[in-house]
Amino acid sequence: MNTLSIEYDTLKCGDTSHGFILAAAQDGITQIFTDTSQVVVKVGDANLKQVATLDTLVNEDGSLIASSANLAGLPAGQYSVELWQTTDTGVVVYPSNGQAIITLMPSIN
Repeated sequence: MNTLSIEYDTLKCGDTSHGFILAAAQDGITQIFTDTSQVVVKVGDANLKQVATLDTLVNEDGSLIASSANLAGLPAGQYSVELWQTTDTGVVVYPSNGQAIITLMPSIN
């Protein structure tokens, strides 16, 4: 089973400088990433329609840091997140059951 955890998963609407730390595991073994060329982090709304992708960088420990910059125009609410990785054998989706969640909190208007 594939899992995806997100550290620092809550932020204010309009915060474009936030970084989400993503850790993916396959059958309990943490995946180490060396680059992001084959990785797409998809963000979906309540209907699981893709509304954004998150730009990613590789952290020193091989986890991923995803930028909140592409979330700037989204309204407050909860959003589903999946990490899609293209490998030599196909596409691996994290998590394999359900989705990880990020929350955008309202800002003062």
